[in-house]
Order: sequence, then C-alpha cells, then structure tokens
Amino acid sequence: MFLRARTWTGFWIAPVLGFIAGLLAYCVFIVLFGLSLGNSLSSVMAGFSNVSGLRDLLWPIGPEGVVVGSLLWLIARPDRAAR
Repeated sequence: MFLRARTWTGFWIAPVLGFIAGLLAYCVFIVLFGLSLGNSLSSVMAGFSNVSGLRDLLWPIGPEGVVVGSLLWLIARPDRAAR
C-alpha cells in the first residue's frame, strides 16, 4: 500500500525492497536476541564487523527477502488498474 500510494509499482522495486527489508529485520532480530541473552551491544555488533557476519547477511537472508518481495508483488499485482 505504501508503494502503491507513491505509484512505485514496478516489479524491480519489490525484490530490492524485499532484500533491504530482509537484511534489516535480520539485523534487528540478532541485536535484540543478543541483548536478551545478556550480551553487551559492542559484543553483539562485533559479529557484523567480520567477513563471516557479512556473508550471513547477504546469504541466505538477502535472497529470501528477494523471493518474499517478488511473491508479494505477484500476489498484489499493483501494476494492474483497480476494478
């Protein structure tokens, strides 16, 4: 609805935003989960500074976001006019 209100209904926007939303959701989950276990914020954020942490963000979380964004676009089909 947010994208449709701004007439950003191109197919390519859904996978890109799905990728970004998937990464952000994963980061928020990891930080909150690490803090709930009693770790300090600096130790939780240290996991994102190495190559392994970055690889975990980009694969498989990013492509999963792309798939979800694409499927939501295909279900909603915002490119078609409302009837």
